[in-house]
Amino acid sequence: MNLNAIKKVWVDENSIHIETKNGKVAKEMFRNYRRLRDATEAQRKNFKLNSLGIHWPDIDEDLSFDGFFNKKESEVADIIKQHSVINVSALARRMGIPQPLFAAYVAGIKRPSLTRILKIKAEIRKIGRELAESK
Repeated sequence: MNLNAIKKVWVDENSIHIETKNGKVAKEMFRNYRRLRDATEAQRKNFKLNSLGIHWPDIDEDLSFDGFFNKKESEVADIIKQHSVINVSALARRMGIPQPLFAAYVAGIKRPSLTRILKIKAEIRKIGRELAESK
């Protein structure tokens, strides 16, 4: 799904909603996303739409449009859910993976190759080692 299919995007105090031009409506609860959960109302309302989804510049969060309508679990999503402290956007940048693509991995819209999953896990372990070694 891309921006051309979207009719309207809005937020309320608990969630973000999307309505497509063909009448489908979906929402995501802020409580399921640490940065959105902890954001102020003003930060939640300050979002930008791009070709693949929604970006909140104040809190560096991204959600893909497809993720609202195509709920699929993925190994990458499992890793992120287990370690919600991970900043997905920062990890994507660190690895050189486009943020919308990484968001699609997390949402289960796209499936990374086994090689990419292993690289993601290795990078997370590397971050853990760097944190453990820092003074």
